[in-house]
Amino acid sequence: MKKNTFFRDANRKFKNKMAIPNEMALFFNSFKNNPVLMEKPWILSEGGLGAHNALTKTPYLGIFQLYLSILCHQNDYKLNRWLTPKQIKDLSGKVKQGEKKNSLNVFNVIQCEGLPAQMYRTVKSSTEFNPIGRAEDIMKKCDVDIHLPDGFICNLSSDYISYDKRKKFQSVPAFYNFIFHQVGHWTGQPELLNRYYFKNNILEDLTAELCSVFVNSALEIDLKFKHSEDFLEAFYFALIDDQNSFIMAVNDAQNAAKLILSLEASSLEVFQDNKKEENSVAWIAA
Repeated sequence: MKKNTFFRDANRKFKNKMAIPNEMALFFNSFKNNPVLMEKPWILSEGGLGAHNALTKTPYLGIFQLYLSILCHQNDYKLNRWLTPKQIKDLSGKVKQGEKKNSLNVFNVIQCEGLPAQMYRTVKSSTEFNPIGRAEDIMKKCDVDIHLPDGFICNLSSDYISYDKRKKFQSVPAFYNFIFHQVGHWTGQPELLNRYYFKNNILEDLTAELCSVFVNSALEIDLKFKHSEDFLEAFYFALIDDQNSFIMAVNDAQNAAKLILSLEASSLEVFQDNKKEENSVAWIAA
């Protein structure tokens, strides 16, 4: 089985691998007295792309994605684009006086000056882009039984959830957050990602909720912190009490989201065929 290199890769990016969880814990603790923050999106996204390298367009993954998106909220950055010091220099730009680096040693383009104009241009979603249609297509490929809050049980691949049942949710994002949270649990079964804590405890719930965050962000469904209100305190205590487990849950959530999103272009059978030949997490992360 391929070894998990997450912590090794993380250590290459910053000396203290717990610096980022510590900063995130402070952020989650701030929700108590900041109702405005509840209205912020989990991930500041443009065209389905959250925190990413402004030059290569490569997205940051897992806890790095969450961390950089949080920094955008804390510093009121309107763009979730980041560059390394070397990239800034190569682009003939420079960091503005007084701006400080973060624990990943990257800078938001808003912190820089002299960069090419396209680094600052906003990106509008295509008028042909249909996030709801994409979400529905993915749901149809998930052979999973969903227990709706009213007690109704349906299978996403064969049953349609009526409008009357959907409108019981506070909003469209709240509905899809619930759905992809449940689908996130489904990915943990032995036949798929085989999470060892599958059907276990709060760690599995946090993984499923973050999976929903990543999926909805990729689909450009505007998922806000308020849609995860029931889990925010649990995120805080996980960051305080067991940071290694929290990082693992975020990493697993990213893998689960990749599996779910991959169904849009293929099918579950494709994944299961690949799993017979190689480790599932390695395949998903490829």
